[in-house]
Amino acid sequence: MTYDKKYNSDRYYWGKEPSDSAVKLLKYIQSDINNKYTLLDLGCGEGRNAIYFAQQNFEVTAIEKDITVTTTQGDVRNIILTEQFDVIFSSGTIHYLSPDVRLKQISHLQAQTKINGINAINVFVHKPFVPKAPDTEESAYLYKSGELLQYYADWKILFSEEIIFDCTSGGVAHQNAMNFIIAQKVQL
Repeated sequence: MTYDKKYNSDRYYWGKEPSDSAVKLLKYIQSDINNKYTLLDLGCGEGRNAIYFAQQNFEVTAIEKDITVTTTQGDVRNIILTEQFDVIFSSGTIHYLSPDVRLKQISHLQAQTKINGINAINVFVHKPFVPKAPDTEESAYLYKSGELLQYYADWKILFSEEIIFDCTSGGVAHQNAMNFIIAQKVQL
C-alpha cells in the first residue's frame, strides 16, 4: 500500500506530534519575529512537521499533502525548485531517490539553499541485521552507512548520527536504521 492510500484514512499515520528530527533541528536554528526563516519541508506527508515549523514562526513551504501552510505538489525524484530557502528539511523522503539520481537531486537542493542556510535530512539505511520494515514501499532505496554525509563533504556538519530505533508504523513492531544530518552551507 502506498503512503497516499495510508494518508487517506481517518487517523494520522505518523501521529500529530513533530518528529524527533524536527525538534532536534530547532536546537540549531530558531526563527523569531524579527527574522522569519524560509523552510521547505520536502515530502511533508500529513504535515505534522510543516505545521510544527509554522508554529515556530518559520515561513513554510511544504511539498506533498494539503495542509495549512503554503503547499505545492511535486516528486522528490525530479523536482526543480525555483526559489532558495534558509532551511531544507526532509524526513523519510530522500531515500526515494534512486542511486543514479541522488547526486543530481541533492546537488539541486544544496544549490537552492541560501548561504549560511541549513539542510536537515534523514534517510533510512541498509543494515544486514535489520529486516526490511513491513511498510517499506517498493520505490524506496536504502542508503549505505555514511553515504548521506558524503554528499555534504563541503558543508559544515552541525550534527550527524546513525541510529537503530523501534517503530510501529503500519501497526507492526519492527526496527529501522537511519542516518540524520544537519549541515550548514558556508561561503567558500
